[in-house]
Amino acid sequence: MHEENVMEKLEVCAYGSEDITGILKEENNSVWVGKVKWLYLRFCAMEILPKLGFHEENEIELFTMSIVAKYLTEMLKTKNNSIWIGKMKRLDLFNDETQILPKLRIHGENVMDVFSLNTDKTEHITEILKMENNSLWIGRVKKLALSGYAAETLPKLKLHDENVMEELILNTAEAKHITEILKTENSSIWVGKVKKLVLRRHTVEILPKLRLHCENVMEDLLLDADHYKHVTEILKTKKKSVWIGKVKKLRLEGDAKRIKDKLDFILITPRSE
Repeated sequence: MHEENVMEKLEVCAYGSEDITGILKEENNSVWVGKVKWLYLRFCAMEILPKLGFHEENEIELFTMSIVAKYLTEMLKTKNNSIWIGKMKRLDLFNDETQILPKLRIHGENVMDVFSLNTDKTEHITEILKMENNSLWIGRVKKLALSGYAAETLPKLKLHDENVMEELILNTAEAKHITEILKTENSSIWVGKVKKLVLRRHTVEILPKLRLHCENVMEDLLLDADHYKHVTEILKTKKKSVWIGKVKKLRLEGDAKRIKDKLDFILITPRSE
């Protein structure tokens, strides 16, 4: 394949290791594919990812997969940060797929339009939680969405120092989904500049843990708590103890209205801009 080859879509499907025996014998990064816009690996084919050789300036617009845990056995034995992907526009990982995240090596100047993790079992993020805080590089991200147990990974993610997030969305259905993150110190999770922040249900309790850029001006802040248990810890804090900064639009839904006096913010109206 030509060194400057650009592939619109690379799709590989394998239902058993016998279908990819030859590739698995190759050295890592030795199966040259060059530049790929859409990478789709199905079932056992996920095991060949470490073998693929991408161009240094490769930018994957969409990376999708169809896998379950049994197809990840060999890949999970590889070292963290060892599978070169390069630049990536969008990455959505669901349940078992989340386990591959520490293995990926993303370009230092990567700008992702969407990065989302959604997991319903704690074992999906076990390895990520063992990592140091602020060590899992994802670069610049426009929209970051974490659901279920994946919300626990937020302290582990490392964003570009100059990142400006269009949207940060956190959502969990159960209190056990954020057990570990609630143990962190207040204002210890750096998220930088965020234009729109959405915290739903139990993740409203994460708000005091976030550290926003001191010059941040938020376009929209939505706190949606449909049960008093979603704000129990914040209600114990002092008035104006949770720093938000400047906000153009504040929406407090359900029991989130009960914590308004705990928030330290300046509401900017069109006249005051």
